[in-house]
Amino acid sequence: MLLFIASLVSLSCKTELDFGSPPRPDYDPLRDANIKPKVVETFPHANTQGPFEDFSTALQIRFNKIMKLPTLRQAIHCSSSLGDVLVDTTTIETSDGTTFIVDVKRADSPARFWWKVGQAYSLHVDPSAIDINGNTLAEEFSMSFMPEPGFRLLGIDPVNGDTDVSPDAASGFIRLAFNSELDASILRAIHIWPPIYGAWYVEDETRVYCRLDQNLDLHTAYSITVDSTARDRYGHVISGNVYSVFATQSFRVFATFPRDGDRAITPTSAIAVVCNAPIDTSSVRSAFSLAPRTGGYFVFEKTQFYFVPDTGLRTSTFNTVRLEVSLRGRDSTPLASPYTFMFVTEKFKIVHTFPPDWAESVPRTVRLNVQCNARILQSSVPSAFTVFRLYGSQVAGSFEYCNGTDCSDFAFYFTPSEPLAANTVYIAAVGYHTPELISQTGALLPPVSNGPPAGPRWVFTTGTK
Repeated sequence: MLLFIASLVSLSCKTELDFGSPPRPDYDPLRDANIKPKVVETFPHANTQGPFEDFSTALQIRFNKIMKLPTLRQAIHCSSSLGDVLVDTTTIETSDGTTFIVDVKRADSPARFWWKVGQAYSLHVDPSAIDINGNTLAEEFSMSFMPEPGFRLLGIDPVNGDTDVSPDAASGFIRLAFNSELDASILRAIHIWPPIYGAWYVEDETRVYCRLDQNLDLHTAYSITVDSTARDRYGHVISGNVYSVFATQSFRVFATFPRDGDRAITPTSAIAVVCNAPIDTSSVRSAFSLAPRTGGYFVFEKTQFYFVPDTGLRTSTFNTVRLEVSLRGRDSTPLASPYTFMFVTEKFKIVHTFPPDWAESVPRTVRLNVQCNARILQSSVPSAFTVFRLYGSQVAGSFEYCNGTDCSDFAFYFTPSEPLAANTVYIAAVGYHTPELISQTGALLPPVSNGPPAGPRWVFTTGTK
């Protein structure tokens, strides 16, 4: 009996994760209660100095055991002799319970933290860190590292070697990012060749940008240099030579409307062409062609122009726009090659009626209105449009093309000669009999069924008044 009780006591002292000796096949050292936790790896590594690749403010700590995350929020510390840094305990993350991402933050404000140039930092893990078995660290862990031994350039935009930079001043700024806080003295050390029209400004603590007063030159290589005497606000001299080159685009079409391949474009649409630099407007007319050929006029803006068709585009039509190399920028630079885009217009159709289909309690003195998506040939309206009582006679009336002083080639109005009958169903139809409604470009309103009446039609019911 005593031996049995002793066995029970022995088992109760072992956790389910204590695999015993020799270990079972499913033994996992990350969960072994007999192993004390310790730090086995960090990034940055102990006693090293940067700059470190792909490193910002996130430290990595790996343990030999699965750790309890809440205890690490109190056990991990980062410090320096400046007292400028703290661990952000709210953002500690892990994917496997052994490796933790620990971000740091400024000790004095919520602003972004920057490692100070030439400053050593310490990472410390104290014994309050506990593993999955409740064990504390075998020993305290401390190490030091120096992330930024020198003042340096972190990045530049446009990137070195970029040959496709937009010359448009509105498309963005030239920017340089450094690893330390700056003041206005840095601006005197930055140079661009050929000279540009603009000025340099300090954007935030570590970045500067150039605000351009006019576009860059087309198809031009620019170099950016920073003097070797450039300093941060603490007096650290920049390390390494800074030399970067980028090239602007040649004159080109940047965007169009419609876009190449668009379908179901409204026939009333203007055609827009946007270039990457100001356009020589005198070159547009001879360089632009539209097939099928359509009359129209041009509207010009700085870097774009519009072709506005006189009577609208043809409906249900495949259109091709071609721009020849004779299209030039304002500096006389031509297109490098012809530019073509194609689109299809939607079919001729009714887009609005009043009254709408199945309307009820329509006033007996109603003025009917029909609007289309393309300009209407007004001479086709009287023979194409009819209104009649259900199982009754056709309604007589007159046609107009203005709503007061507002006239439109896209709409027409029908006013019955006398008030409609009360509480009566009426049908309005287009193309109930041939001929059909015709657009100014010669399109016929397509049928909606195979049998008569073939044209669009809608039903409404009058009220008592």
